[in-house]
Amino acid sequence: MKEIDITTTQNITINYQLASVLERSLAYIIDALIIAAASAITFGIGSAIFYGSSDIVLHFTIVPIVTLYTILFEFLNNGRSLGKMALGLRVIRIDGETPTFYDYLMRWVFRGIDIYLSAGAIAFIGIISSANNQRTGDLLANTVVVTLKKTNRMRLENLLRISTHDKYVPVYPEVVRLNEETMLIVKEVLNKSRKYPN
Repeated sequence: MKEIDITTTQNITINYQLASVLERSLAYIIDALIIAAASAITFGIGSAIFYGSSDIVLHFTIVPIVTLYTILFEFLNNGRSLGKMALGLRVIRIDGETPTFYDYLMRWVFRGIDIYLSAGAIAFIGIISSANNQRTGDLLANTVVVTLKKTNRMRLENLLRISTHDKYVPVYPEVVRLNEETMLIVKEVLNKSRKYPN
């Protein structure tokens, strides 16, 4: 799994896992199903209210839902559509700044080219070939899609890296009260502070 280090405006480096093609595709499918369900419900209600005026219902309810769903959800929900929320994904900027409406607009405009006009082929090629899993809209908006799921800190390689010394006497004997998971978190923090001395 690819990762990216993003330095925030407070000069703190945060390590994120980049969303894979599969995760992004599943989020897109969930969003498409939500759009289809919302459109069907809206069309049914609108047709009942405006009997015989399906053009009015189509133009004033379904078209806005289909076209504005992504940009409005991402802008109003901190870079997360419902599909991204379900999979724990989020759109963030590479420079650590908060994405602006212009960034989401750039992603939304190029969504038509990346996904709709090419049946997703351009987006797929862009995501698998770029260093940060970015499609064209992401590259131009300077954004990436990351996964926010918590990683399991208790990995086997973390346990195997702990070297033991039989004759070691702790300087602070209170350390024996800490459990193994807490010690692994302390070790991880120390390793990150050595990697990012800020």
